[in-house]
Amino acid sequence: MTNRTATFTLNEGHALGAMKLVMNRRTKIPVWPVVVFGPLIAVVFLLYKSDGPFSEILPILGWLVIVLSGLVAIAYYWALPRQVRRSFRQTAMLQEPMTIEWDEAGYALSSASGNARLNWDELYAWAEQDDIVLLMQSEMLYNLVPKAALSADQLGSLRSCLAHSGLKQL
Repeated sequence: MTNRTATFTLNEGHALGAMKLVMNRRTKIPVWPVVVFGPLIAVVFLLYKSDGPFSEILPILGWLVIVLSGLVAIAYYWALPRQVRRSFRQTAMLQEPMTIEWDEAGYALSSASGNARLNWDELYAWAEQDDIVLLMQSEMLYNLVPKAALSADQLGSLRSCLAHSGLKQL
């Protein structure tokens, strides 16, 4: 029988990974094409010369696209990660060692600050990426479990419990 208990301490990288996973799900279109192709399209608008009906508006649209692409890039690649790191550093509870225990019914998290037990059916969904598993209570409220804290058998056991619970995987 697989040990269904793991102890871990979160770091800023885990918090950033979770933010990226959540934000990529929340945005309707991926951010990188806006940042890469937006300025390229804007340059075409700026360089386009004609006497047609759009000759006066295309340069304005070009500058607008450049500014908006820049704002998206700043928000997504600088401001959001900065805010996540800052919030992580300000939340002492997230920096404490935590223990997770799971079974077919749900999971329990405990740390020096408190304990919580949730049934799988009380969760919104679950998701995973390279280094973390997210147990999502809502679209923006979740518990992180670093995969590095789990053995291959434990990760398989956690995935199995999640799959058998019928919980939606994002």
